[in-house]
Amino acid sequence: MKGNIYDLVVVGGGITGCEASWTAASRGMKTLLCNITLDQVNLPPHISALFIPEKVLERDLAGLGGGIFLQALRRSILGIFREPDDSTAIISLDRREFSLVSKELLENHPMLDLNQALISSMRIGENIELSSIFGETFTAKKALFAPGTYVGGRIRVGKSVIPAGRYGDLPSEGLKEVFEEQGLRLVKWEGRTPKVVDMRRINLEEWQELPAASGDTINIVLGGKELAQAGAKAYFREEQGKRYYLLPLSHKTREAHLCGGEGSQATHGLANKEAVVRDSVEHSCLVMGSGPRTWASGLAFAGKFTGKNGYMDCALDGRDQALRLMEEE
Repeated sequence: MKGNIYDLVVVGGGITGCEASWTAASRGMKTLLCNITLDQVNLPPHISALFIPEKVLERDLAGLGGGIFLQALRRSILGIFREPDDSTAIISLDRREFSLVSKELLENHPMLDLNQALISSMRIGENIELSSIFGETFTAKKALFAPGTYVGGRIRVGKSVIPAGRYGDLPSEGLKEVFEEQGLRLVKWEGRTPKVVDMRRINLEEWQELPAASGDTINIVLGGKELAQAGAKAYFREEQGKRYYLLPLSHKTREAHLCGGEGSQATHGLANKEAVVRDSVEHSCLVMGSGPRTWASGLAFAGKFTGKNGYMDCALDGRDQALRLMEEE
């Protein structure tokens, strides 16, 4: 399909952009997905776990039925747990495996192309032309933007503040200018990644093991299939009225995220300095605000860039925005 005019170009290959691309391509639209690097397609940011109230679990997963999010999730699960004295399911996933599975699915879709590109300019005419900092131009009838935390991104490490995306790669400053020229109101958003710790250096006698989720919950998540990566363990600990978690990152490593229940950074006292492999990094970006929608038809925005939060919420938004674009004349 390369060299043709696409029906849809999706900018941003995170959870939102991948679900949008898959949705459009699976309904017959010639789709191009652009991401700053193809090594990080659909790589979940921050904590690699989903905290989902069981009362909405089945509803949300049903909404993603057949989508790439659910396919990748079921092939990368480390364990399904429940919060103590709570009906919230905690689905722990191998974030790297999730990304690799997603890339495999996207690359093999007959209606979808992948391109490594950082979009820096846009021209709206009969069609939409997007150009990258590498000099490439992509033409499409419609465009969906899901750039996540890369628009005007900054990373704070100690007292230093540098322009960067979430992993220290290039931020999309050009895209920020494009959006502002289109009359979008951008507001600042800040977040913080959890610490990564070496489980071998944690005194687990001070932690409790998270109980496994019920069989009903596991069946909802896995669709009746057996858990592929059985044996992974997760832990929790109460301190000063707050609950903290150690959640595995991969079935191939002994590393875990040390975090709060809302994905917030845990206090320094919960782990020895020797146990911390990678410290948390603060990052900030520009998220589209709730100002007047002055952009042209044929454009859509989705995911964290529009203020959505949570893996499933972002995936659902990507799907919904792609469907909305398809309905436009």
